Amino acid sequence: HIRQAIQHLHSHLLGEPLPLDDPEIDRTFQLFQAIWGDRENVSDSLSCSLNNRWQDPYYTKRAWAMVVLYLLGDARFLYE
Repeated sequence: HIRQAIQHLHSHLLGEPLPLDDPEIDRTFQLFQAIWGDRENVSDSLSCSLNNRWQDPYYTKRAWAMVVLYLLGDARFLYE
């Protein structure tokens, strides 16, 4: 489901209708995995609290926030 969500974001944010096995989907998925996998190294002061009422005990919001930030930094989003 994560790859499908990434595919959806690429399509809607960047206008890229990519297949699930596209290398860019793989890169974005690897970013998600790297951020999520580093959750053990995040201190409480750095933990994601996008909304204080919605805690992020599994650091999933943090991983998705970084994926969206990655996509929003793409020149195709910024300049088109």
